[in-house]
Amino acid sequence: MTLATSIRRALSAPAPAAVNYFRAAFSPAYPNGIRTAWKRLEYIRGMLAAGHEFNANTLAKLRGCSSKTIKRDVSFLRANGLPVHYDPIRNTFTL
Repeated sequence: MTLATSIRRALSAPAPAAVNYFRAAFSPAYPNGIRTAWKRLEYIRGMLAAGHEFNANTLAKLRGCSSKTIKRDVSFLRANGLPVHYDPIRNTFTL
């Protein structure tokens, strides 16, 4: 399943708070919301797929957003089938 399919499915079904966050970002009130959210999701997915471990604060600085936004993005990816794991000892996300 592609990320686009996951996003479409999530936006059409009742979902947890992480998905509701993206419903707001994809609304017509935020014309650049789709582009920005999509780029962030693709970046996070790419980093995870390449085997990188990352911490939300470091990735937030790289992407120019807050660490809370990164954590919402990771929750969204988890809710849509990407097996993202959190290591509390190293404070990192991995696949």
